[in-house]
Amino acid sequence: MMQNIIRPLQLSVNHQVLEQDNKFYFIASVTLGLSLKTGKSLLEMEFQKDAFECMGDHIIPDSGMPKPQSEFLASGTFYSRNGEPVPAGKVKIRLGEKEKELYLFGEREWNLGLPTDPIPFSELPLDYATAYGGNGFEKNPKGMGYESENLPKIENPKKLITSASSQTNPAGFAPLDPSWPQRLRFQGTYGDDYLEKYFPGYTPDFDWRFFMAGPEDQWNKGYFVGDESFEIHNMHPENPIIKGQLPNYVARCFIEEHKADDKPEGKPEGKPEGNGDTPQSIKTDIIELPLNLDTVWFFPEKDLAHLIWRGVAEVTDDEADQIKNLLVAFESRDEEPRSVAYYQNALQRRLNSDDALLNHFNTEDLIPTKEESAMDLLQDMALEDMEESPFTNNIDAKMAASEALVKEKMEEASALLDKNMENVTPDADIEKLNLDELLNPASPQKMELDPDVAALNKKLEEILPGITSGDPKQIRLKNFSFDKIDKIFDEINILTDKKQKLALTELDKMQDTLAEQTKSKMDNLKDIDPEQRAKMEESLAQFTDIKNAGISGEPPQVKVPLPRVDIEKISSALGDVSPQINEGMIQLQNMLATETDPEKIKQYEDIINQSQVDNTEEMKESFIQAEKDFKEIYRGSAHFQQPGLTPHSRADDAVKTEFLKDVLQSHTVANKDWACLDLSGEKLDGIDLSNTYLEQVNFTGCSLRGVNFEGAILARAILDNADLTGSNLKGANVGAVKAHRTNFTDCDFTAAKFSKSDFTGSNFTRAQLNEIEPLEINFNHCIFVDASMVEMKFIKISLSSAKFDGCDLTRSAMIDSHFDDCTFIKAEMPRCTWAESSIKNSKFDQANMLANCWAATEPEDCKIENSSFVGTCLDKANFQNMIFINANFKAVKMENGNCNSAVMENADFSDAKLRQCQFRKANLIRANFNNADIMEGSLAKAKLMNANFKYANLYGVDFLRTFMGKTDFAGANLDVTLIKDWRPS
Repeated sequence: MMQNIIRPLQLSVNHQVLEQDNKFYFIASVTLGLSLKTGKSLLEMEFQKDAFECMGDHIIPDSGMPKPQSEFLASGTFYSRNGEPVPAGKVKIRLGEKEKELYLFGEREWNLGLPTDPIPFSELPLDYATAYGGNGFEKNPKGMGYESENLPKIENPKKLITSASSQTNPAGFAPLDPSWPQRLRFQGTYGDDYLEKYFPGYTPDFDWRFFMAGPEDQWNKGYFVGDESFEIHNMHPENPIIKGQLPNYVARCFIEEHKADDKPEGKPEGKPEGNGDTPQSIKTDIIELPLNLDTVWFFPEKDLAHLIWRGVAEVTDDEADQIKNLLVAFESRDEEPRSVAYYQNALQRRLNSDDALLNHFNTEDLIPTKEESAMDLLQDMALEDMEESPFTNNIDAKMAASEALVKEKMEEASALLDKNMENVTPDADIEKLNLDELLNPASPQKMELDPDVAALNKKLEEILPGITSGDPKQIRLKNFSFDKIDKIFDEINILTDKKQKLALTELDKMQDTLAEQTKSKMDNLKDIDPEQRAKMEESLAQFTDIKNAGISGEPPQVKVPLPRVDIEKISSALGDVSPQINEGMIQLQNMLATETDPEKIKQYEDIINQSQVDNTEEMKESFIQAEKDFKEIYRGSAHFQQPGLTPHSRADDAVKTEFLKDVLQSHTVANKDWACLDLSGEKLDGIDLSNTYLEQVNFTGCSLRGVNFEGAILARAILDNADLTGSNLKGANVGAVKAHRTNFTDCDFTAAKFSKSDFTGSNFTRAQLNEIEPLEINFNHCIFVDASMVEMKFIKISLSSAKFDGCDLTRSAMIDSHFDDCTFIKAEMPRCTWAESSIKNSKFDQANMLANCWAATEPEDCKIENSSFVGTCLDKANFQNMIFINANFKAVKMENGNCNSAVMENADFSDAKLRQCQFRKANLIRANFNNADIMEGSLAKAKLMNANFKYANLYGVDFLRTFMGKTDFAGANLDVTLIKDWRPS
């Protein structure tokens, strides 16, 4: 099996194995995308996308199969000059000495044996749908003009349609459908002995000209060199004529085999010979596979051409398992060819490195010197509109942070002193204590770019030139690798640590000076009472605490009250009267003093009063909305915050007394703040706690049956042994809670926050758990019988002894999770995904697991051990490459399943329905398929040693190259199989 394909991102690689006359040929196809305007290479992600867009609705991509000679192809559209409608036009392509022209017409039809005048047009896709053909015309059944009043729009100028009865070949530049007779004539003959002698490969007389995709008048004798000139007429909306020359590039391909002495052998007689050479074994570990430039495919409106080189080597099996690694590159014929040893080194350097930048992006050694590497091209694209370097800005920010640190801490000290000076008596000699005067002498000097920073810049430039320039376009990443990132940040951290220590030393000096000066001036103050003096001395004592809290970079872990928005406090602070109303009141007082008309005074007074009422109501509404907005944001994140202090101004016991009294008297307790209360053991059935703050409440042993918790915030609450049967927790935050052995039967948790919670041993029978947030959850020993968990995301969760019987897990995803001793009996689990997840000692009996998909980058770490799927529906399931240990699939239904390359030793598939199931290359040693139905499935290349197929329906099963030994087919239906005449000895 091939392990690695090393290539520059300018090249697309397609590899296949062709089987003919019981021989196998490895085919390597290498595609390079070129700009027709500049001749420069393009990245694969650019040129493949553009090519498919040009192919229209009937896409026939390159087959990846060998061609005995070269051809050019073209996909695109005719464009008239300047977009002016024309009744007819023409397109022409010339490549080297080969030239072809097509005539194009607007819509026409036959009238009295003559074609009508064409309807003018400005664009026409060059598709066979508008070339000659039609229903019943084998050479182009999708065309137009055959047995029709309409005439084709695309014609060959050498064979124009002259009458309604005329017939001709469809005209075009694009690939012909392989099912049309123009290509089928080369497919060879398939007689009665085909299945026995040659199946599934091609017959000896199969002609590789079948793979010549275009019309025969586009074929070229021999192969292209790669420096041919070209002209394209009227196939670009702005450039009527495109001229240029291919850049004289050549692709090269190298194979590393699993066995060093294996040699690709020659090709069958009459097949392409790689410019006259055959692959040769060399002294190095790799073998060069000569390539031929057999296809040039133009996409003119995208300014694009594909150059496709191909090479062929005989191999030993239909998957070319002998080939271990493949390296492809391209060179310019204008430069000295690189040696095989050169590419040997390039391959080994990458195989011995985990650096993705080197392996995929920094590929200068695999391209011509005048071409830019993929990293250069991607960097230019990414930085096209960027003017400043984020990296340089980041370094500047780190230096500025050290400089700002001192200023920030001194401002904190200043603020603290200001606060404690507020109540100094007015007649105190306060002018002697000028805080600005004290702080200014101690203000830090701005740190300049000292020799340390200059040395850092020099080191960074050595690692990555251009990184300190401030201009991202000066940085060239083509020789950069990930191991240099650590070096860069190590150097930066060294300097940052040094500057922080310098700032700490400077801060120590400044604070000592400030304390000394402040104390001296305080001693000179007169008439300051002892309490005020004590407060100021306390402020000085806190200088050290301020410094230590910030300079380390780690804030002290101090508990603070839980966050709240206090609407009453805000309303009081802002007042009920706006400045405009205050001004109106002043004007009203003036009127009372001067105005004599009482009606006018009354009218003005009413206006002011109404304005005051309107203003108050508007403010209240805005405050209420602000509180709602805060609570909504907080509800989504409260469980990720650290535990906090009680938010209540009264003692928690007093708040608890008020809460229980309100509950007893049936007063509303919803939409209030009951956080941090100890309600353990209380009976609170049926109450409404919607939209309440309930963080850190102790509900241990509570009876909470039928409680409405909708929208409540229960972050970090304790729910051990509580009974919440039938409660509503829609949209609630139940994150970071501790809920051991809690009864959540029939609860509705729709859209609730669950992350960071421990639900060990809890009962979620019939609970609604749809759309919940499930990160870092402990569900061990939980019961989810008949619960609804549609589209549940199990991410990095380890589950033990959980019960999901009858649970609805439709479209759920199990990602990097592990399930031990769990049961999913009769669960609804269609279209679930299991990525990087393992299963052990679990039961999925009679579950609906339609179209489940297992995937693992390291199957050894994601095994399915000692688990049963008895009577389970696994239709269209994908177990490819998975490892099963002692799996029980008895009576399973897995039609159209994919078990290719799976390890299923000792698996029990007795009585299973496995029609069209694929077991290609699966390990089925000692597996039991007694009475199983595998009709039209595949066991190709599977290991069936000591397997039991007694009475199995194996009609039409593919046994190609299957490994057998002591395999029991007694009583099995082997009709229409390669072993139909096999009988046990």
